[in-house]
Amino acid sequence: MIPCSDQALEMQALGIAMLDPSVLDSRFVEPREMTDPRAAAFLAAMYALRQRGEPVETVAVIAELAREGRAVDHEYALGMTSALPTSPSTVAPRLRELAVARQLRAQAERAREACERGDVSHALTLLRGAAETRDPRAGDGDHATLPQLVELGATQLVQAAERNLTRPPIVKTGLAELDDHIGGLEYGDLTIIGGDTSVGKTSTAFMMACAMSANGHRPGIVSVEDPRPRWARRAIAVVTGVPIAAQRSGRLSPWQWEQLTSGVERIKGTQVHFRFCVGSGLDAVIDAERALIRDHDCDVVFLDYIQAVDGVPGAWSRRDEMRIILSRAKAEANREQPVTLIALSQMRKRENETEKPVRADLYEANDIAQKADTILLLWKDGRGLVNYTLDKAKDDATGLEAVIERDTRTGMLRTTGDGEPYERGEEHGR
Repeated sequence: MIPCSDQALEMQALGIAMLDPSVLDSRFVEPREMTDPRAAAFLAAMYALRQRGEPVETVAVIAELAREGRAVDHEYALGMTSALPTSPSTVAPRLRELAVARQLRAQAERAREACERGDVSHALTLLRGAAETRDPRAGDGDHATLPQLVELGATQLVQAAERNLTRPPIVKTGLAELDDHIGGLEYGDLTIIGGDTSVGKTSTAFMMACAMSANGHRPGIVSVEDPRPRWARRAIAVVTGVPIAAQRSGRLSPWQWEQLTSGVERIKGTQVHFRFCVGSGLDAVIDAERALIRDHDCDVVFLDYIQAVDGVPGAWSRRDEMRIILSRAKAEANREQPVTLIALSQMRKRENETEKPVRADLYEANDIAQKADTILLLWKDGRGLVNYTLDKAKDDATGLEAVIERDTRTGMLRTTGDGEPYERGEEHGR
């Protein structure tokens, strides 16, 4: 049986707090993480004294315990004062590991008892909970044994095999001509969708995500600019055709109510997940990206949009920021398994926005082009239709131009190539 306690280590923690009470301010160890009741009582008394601003001394600690009606082991107190303290950074993590080990052992024992009762479902629930048990302050750690790495690798292989059985081998965008032209996007790739302000980048990305979901993918969207309420209105507008202005007023016609009801029914089961990082920096965006991949098994992640990321510490210019944002976003998306990353990008103000854009119209175009595997540029022609051009592709199959087609009844992309063009209106967002 692996020991889950170390009373000498607990004594060292008390010695650290006695020598330098300031460590108590960070709650470096909690009383509940002690197994010796005497250690837990002494540490709790120390925290109480520190919170009141009183000296944390042996006599004061004993007096605090006496006020609480607790028995005092004077021999233990003497041992506490004579303990040779080490660094809090050495003692605290080990005590937390032991506390987690005790919790895991208790859950495993309850799971064994459940199995013996024949309650396999409850036993599995307990074991899953045990697998997720860890201190929230603990990192991934820099140390691992060879058996641990082999076990982790085997688990990842099984998970990868399961994913390959359930997800398509290539990512179809939902843009019919583009999918026919390049065959779709590959996992691990970075695609940039650039366009003028209000051309419809976000709505196009949302329609692509819905089309991908219908094709067996689990897309995720990280929103850096628009909050949850605005996305809710956009989703209703695109999915049901009910304009945003009508949603704001709350006055819908009978036909619009019918469209709303049918649209909600139509998208039930659609696997598109959102994380909101409005006004956040790169670290928060990366955390959101990881959460979509880890918690929801997303295999496509949209980042809306890169210029809205609130600065990058250490970057010496905006160009440097763009390189760091795209490099980290792509690397983190593919840390454990290949994921397709699609990032939206703004353009500089153009004199004539009804003309086809070129790559140089993108902000920090050269830096973006170096990182991207595929680049799509959007613009709205004189008829108000949203067009796209393929500016970069892996096999240099560039030059494709097409109108983004949509179902005028639902607002969603049509992948058959014979749908109605996507006419950008108020109901379709940016």
